Parts: sequence; C-alpha cells; structure tokens
Amino acid sequence: FSEPINKVANEEYTITFKTRPEVSGFTANNQTISFKNKASADYKDRGYDKPSVFSNEAKVDIESNFIEKKGLAGFDFIDWTVKINNNYFAITDAKITDKLPEGLTLEGSIKLNGTGMSIDNTNGPLKYDSGTRTLTYEFGAGTTINIPQTLTYRTKVTDSEAFTSNTPKTYTNEAGLTGIGVPADTKVGVGVKVATSV
Repeated sequence: FSEPINKVANEEYTITFKTRPEVSGFTANNQTISFKNKASADYKDRGYDKPSVFSNEAKVDIESNFIEKKGLAGFDFIDWTVKINNNYFAITDAKITDKLPEGLTLEGSIKLNGTGMSIDNTNGPLKYDSGTRTLTYEFGAGTTINIPQTLTYRTKVTDSEAFTSNTPKTYTNEAGLTGIGVPADTKVGVGVKVATSV
C-alpha cells in the first residue's frame, strides 16, 4: 500500500484473485492434489520503528475431472452426455473419442454445448467411423479450450436380441479425451440398462 491504512479502529481490507490449476500437474483423471497458498504482511505500528510480520496459509484440494459421462435410457433409445474439462484447464488440441457398443445406432441431432452439428467425415470437426463405430470431435489443431465442453447425442437400440425377453440389457459406452497435457489413457465408461420387454 502506498498510503497509510488502518486509520480507524477495526478497518479491514480484502484482496481477492483467481488462479487456474495447470493441466500438467495432474497425471490421471479423478486425481486429487492439494494446493497451498501463503500470504504474509509486513507493517509498522504508529510510534514503533520495528516492523511486524504475520502470515496465514490456506489449502485447497482439487480433484481432476478431465471427462465424465452419463446415459439416460428411454424405451428404445439412450441419450448420452459427455462433459470434458470440468476443471477449466487450458487444453490445446483437445479431441473427444466415443466408441459405441454393438446394438446401438446414432439417431437424431448431435450437439456441442447445445448447438446442433452434422457429421462431416471429410472436413470434420465431427466425424463417425462406421467400421470402428467411433464418434470423434476435434476442437482443432492449435486451438485451446479453457472452459467445460458438453457433447450430447442419442442412440437407438437396434440390437435384435434387445426385445426378446423381459430381462433388462446393459449397454456400456466408453469415451476418451486426448490433448496436450491430458494424461494418457484418460477415458471413462458407463453402462446404461435398458428395460426391455416382450
């Protein structure tokens, strides 16, 4: 402070600021790291030449959440949601990969952050390889994302055995995330049970 402070009794000052954890500090999804920050203040009381010093330290635990996924089943369909970068990391060259299990077929609109898009296997950024049953979205070479991103889509249950009994069937879908600084093998799988009936 360039001017004297605490001129009146019980005067307080609050300094606030934001920090963003660096993606390189994490080596796995769902990893918890403790971050410590220490602040100190030097001051002189009026009438005293000797400075006083006091400090305080705070700790915040952050769990990495590079990717998460959920599915909601209807009668003959499943709505999937993939959320990435839930820690607001700065990730360059991010790419979502989502492999569909056998028995499910893409149906309807695919959306990123609520905006519909079409599959373009030539130019992207959204592509679908029917041979490997893999849906991909690339944010672009050199592009950096620093906020969460949400990909949503629907699959229709086309499994010929799905409706031959009253036993529910579970479809497991796995999504992955790659990018500069993202730990290798960052992926998450989720199983959704479809209540089939004859």
